[in-house]
Amino acid sequence: MLYYYLDAKKEAVGPLTLDQMRDLFNRQAIADDTYVWKDGENKWILLLFRPEYEKIAADVRKTGDAAVKQSGGLWARAGAGAIDVILLSAGVFMTGMAMEMFGLGVVWEKAGFWVACVFGPWIYFAVLEGSAFGASIGKKCCDLIVVDARGKPLGFLRASMRYWLKLAGAVPLFAGWGVALFNPKRLAFHDAYSSAQVISRKNFESQYFDEDR
Repeated sequence: MLYYYLDAKKEAVGPLTLDQMRDLFNRQAIADDTYVWKDGENKWILLLFRPEYEKIAADVRKTGDAAVKQSGGLWARAGAGAIDVILLSAGVFMTGMAMEMFGLGVVWEKAGFWVACVFGPWIYFAVLEGSAFGASIGKKCCDLIVVDARGKPLGFLRASMRYWLKLAGAVPLFAGWGVALFNPKRLAFHDAYSSAQVISRKNFESQYFDEDR
């Protein structure tokens, strides 16, 4: 069976055998967020979600699972999420209290609460994770950083896309988040489709800063 992938210019490269795809993956010429097409199919699919992914990424696992060591870790991400939920909940509560004090309680009850719950978290994550800061307060506390595949800031638009995909991935039963359990880089649905990665800040600095020297 022969494969093709889309390069940075969105041009098809191939045909390639499975072994050649594995070699490209090991050399980081292709990654989890690379679109791949196989003979006989009618659409391009992210490599991360292909049935052959485990075979293509097998060498990464054999070499000490370097991608997992570089990733932020699921427990660290869970802890960061818990901190962010607490902070955002406190922010919504304090905003409601302030509006009550200024006689805007009716506005808060009819629309303000929902606006704060929907758009507040979006602005919070998109601004903090999309900027050079690269992390929400929760991720900062857990020593994590969100960057693209090249170690650069996501920018507001991509960080926004990642946030809305995160919400979509929570339905049903957080299936989009659970994908992180089954790939070497611990990428969830929203990470893969926004070409983002959550990694340890220490590993980020050692990998990307050392490469720039």
